[in-house]
Amino acid sequence: MGRLRMTRRPRRTSAGQARHNYVPRVVGLALGAICVAAVFHERGADPLAWALLGVYVIAWPHLALLHAMRSQDPYRAEVRNLMLDSLLGGLWIVLMQFSLLPCVVLASMLSMDNIGVGGWRLFVRGLAAMLVGGGVAALVAGVTVNPAVSTFVLQASLPVLVGYPLMVGLVTHDLARRLARQRREFERLSRTDSLSGLYNRLLWDEGVAAEFAQLQRHGGQAALLLLDIDRFKDYNDTWGHLEGDEAIRHVARVLRAECRREDRIARYGGEEFGVLLPEIDAERAFAAAERLRARIGRADSDFAGLTVSIGVAPWDAGLVDGEEWVLRADKALYAAKRAGRNCCVVAEPTAESASRSTPTTA
Repeated sequence: MGRLRMTRRPRRTSAGQARHNYVPRVVGLALGAICVAAVFHERGADPLAWALLGVYVIAWPHLALLHAMRSQDPYRAEVRNLMLDSLLGGLWIVLMQFSLLPCVVLASMLSMDNIGVGGWRLFVRGLAAMLVGGGVAALVAGVTVNPAVSTFVLQASLPVLVGYPLMVGLVTHDLARRLARQRREFERLSRTDSLSGLYNRLLWDEGVAAEFAQLQRHGGQAALLLLDIDRFKDYNDTWGHLEGDEAIRHVARVLRAECRREDRIARYGGEEFGVLLPEIDAERAFAAAERLRARIGRADSDFAGLTVSIGVAPWDAGLVDGEEWVLRADKALYAAKRAGRNCCVVAEPTAESASRSTPTTA
């Protein structure tokens, strides 16, 4: 009675789920016990049956939690708890003399819990456990079949008929909310770089490809920046890798602070960063790159002396695709490195674009 759902998980997660199921288990057992007790009262059940029901309702939720928490495999422990629930459910059904409504309610609750945890396979195992429990009860107490349901028993069954679905609904809603939070967190982690908090390269490449396709169809202006921290290996060797991580975070903070909301910023790889600047011409893109370069190595910051080289690649119609666009920014970046670092270099326009802009003579 009153068990809730759980999927196979690592030990720590499953133990947490066992704790989460504790209160619903207590409530479910109490509600189920009301209709069982009503039948027992009406049909004069044996004192031993009353004692077993009382121990089950009062002690079992705590013992089940303890069993799961101490087990090396909490999931299997919860399955064993479910099988004991099913076994005792079969026992209650026989001891209630097959009173129709309470027995159907009890079997449905147990079957729903078994299916929720292990699907049809556990459902079948649960039915087998009910049969075993019923068989034990039949051997000990005999079998009396009296499916009649009085008004008193009907009224006693109402709390579980109403309360248990509501409880399952609340638990399911809470589970759905937690899964939604986990899904959002997973999506965030899959889109961002964990160290810098910026977009990762995959998402940036997708953004570049989408922007390129938009420009190719409708025209316009845009530019790519590729930034690389100068002599980052020497920085790590001098200050240590933790300080190197802080330098990467510093560059990321500057990029977020200085770039526009519509700009797409990413950690491109290692100590390299990419910035997609929509709706901006070559002159403004170069000015933005210079502003970023100066801001990153500002003398009054904790990272004075940290410099970056930046390659700037304005979009032009001669580009074949987004990969070539990025490649041109990469070549401009290496040109900045060869020029002495701590500077910005703008990629030359493609031959096709240059020929379009050169006036012809008669």
